Amino acid sequence: MRATYSWRPGMYFRLQTPKRGIADMICLLGEKKSGTLKSGPIAIRCSEDVYSQPDTVYMGITPPPSTPDTVPASSSAGPAPKPSGCAEM
Repeated sequence: MRATYSWRPGMYFRLQTPKRGIADMICLLGEKKSGTLKSGPIAIRCSEDVYSQPDTVYMGITPPPSTPDTVPASSSAGPAPKPSGCAEM
């Protein structure tokens, strides 16, 4: 018998899936669809428990997002155009 068969909505469970980069996470079960005799997988919908987020362990290192190239200060773009409707001083 599968252990997840007796799970009910609102139950907490521990998710460990190194393949997806999650070493240890506490989740809350929202919805469960049992498999059939011909197709055995159980489909679940869950969310991460917000109160245990500080204890969640992720695997691997994600690189920081790349920063856009900056325009050097000595750019030859020229002066900015004057907005229309402004009076000359």
